[in-house]
Amino acid sequence: MSSETEVEKQLDLPSESTPVVENVSLETKADTSALEAALAEKETAIQAYVTQIATLEDSVATLKKELDAVTAEMQDMKKKEKMAARKSKLMCAEFDETEAEEALKLYDSLDDVTFEAILAMYQKKNAKAKEPKPAYQEDLPSDEKEEMYKPKGSEAVAEESNEQLFDGVSSTGLL
Repeated sequence: MSSETEVEKQLDLPSESTPVVENVSLETKADTSALEAALAEKETAIQAYVTQIATLEDSVATLKKELDAVTAEMQDMKKKEKMAARKSKLMCAEFDETEAEEALKLYDSLDDVTFEAILAMYQKKNAKAKEPKPAYQEDLPSDEKEEMYKPKGSEAVAEESNEQLFDGVSSTGLL
């Protein structure tokens, strides 16, 4: 070991017992303590952020539930409004109150286009029902039957001329 000490002396290196090594060791300890304190401070900040994140996640979950409830309520309101409009249209198509209610239950699952098509069909049917029906011969009194067969306008003139032509002709019975 003496050769190592001689080399150290020649190179002017400090030995282990010198105060430089002790100073480095004290500085390292001070740096380590400062780093450990900073690390503890950062861990405390991380825990605070984790707590804050958990609180915010709870708030988000609560707000999501409230949003779902409001959305469901809004959908119910829209459905009621749609049913009221459909009922009004059915009432205009001459459905009575109970028929309209029953029809609403039947047509609840239909989309608007299909409902409107069915409604148009009912309105067309009701319009035809309001039109006057042609009178049938069996339903008419005898006076009206005669008037139905009386010629009108140019037909009356043609019939009169036919009667005048055949007034003097007697029937031969061949027909």
